[in-house]
Amino acid sequence: MKYFTIMMALFFMIGCGNDKHPPIDDDLLYDEITQYDSNSSIPPYDFIKYHDLLDGVKLQYPDRETAVKEGEFEGFKSDFFYCDSSYIHFRIKKDLKIHKIRSELRQMEEWSSGDMLGRYWFAKLKGLKPKIGVDSYTWMQIHGTTGSYNFPILRLAWVRNYGGLYDHLWAIIITNGPRSSAQTRGGDTGIVNDYNWVDLGERPKEFFTASVSVKDNLMIVSIDDKVMIYKDISYWEKVQNYFKAGVYINRNDDSGSAEVIFEKLTM
Repeated sequence: MKYFTIMMALFFMIGCGNDKHPPIDDDLLYDEITQYDSNSSIPPYDFIKYHDLLDGVKLQYPDRETAVKEGEFEGFKSDFFYCDSSYIHFRIKKDLKIHKIRSELRQMEEWSSGDMLGRYWFAKLKGLKPKIGVDSYTWMQIHGTTGSYNFPILRLAWVRNYGGLYDHLWAIIITNGPRSSAQTRGGDTGIVNDYNWVDLGERPKEFFTASVSVKDNLMIVSIDDKVMIYKDISYWEKVQNYFKAGVYINRNDDSGSAEVIFEKLTM
């Protein structure tokens, strides 16, 4: 994967006549989006290791629309969802006239945070740093159902710059239980939730592991086997949930391409 330093490389090659150089602009460094080749790309269902995953999900693209139904992944590939070798690529491109865009797998089984059985999401993945224009994308969610509370209690995301931290991973957690519009602040007609942002560290430049487990109202989030979040979410017990994975841009002002690559994924 190329890491672009085009402008700065030219600067140093040309030189400026002395040994003092301005600092590198971090936004000039980005990962090149993988080029999709319809001839060499492979349907993810061709790999046995993804059968259990894909038999229990649907693919959503470009937003909430269903691109592939549960049980119908055999033979399917596209520039927004495909394999090269055995890695699954999720790719999207957003322009300003599009409100939001996603290429996400949506788990079909639904569950409560209070279930004693426990639910588990695990991945080995690589999140690419987009070219300037995209400031954030989500690569994992625990989302509530439309019939219970249509919000994600957890989003795992890459954010370009937040709280003075550049190129970091974040967990964005809703800290309140389900609300009606009558409970919102300031008389708004829409629902307003409270959020806690948890820094998960600098974005790894290579593949890393992430896991999320929910059992008996305890949510645990780990990055590379290090526990980052250990949280009681009993306030969420009445919500029915499902896991998601892929890539999702939801900021109106963002414009450009984003990509997340999975080597392993289970939920």
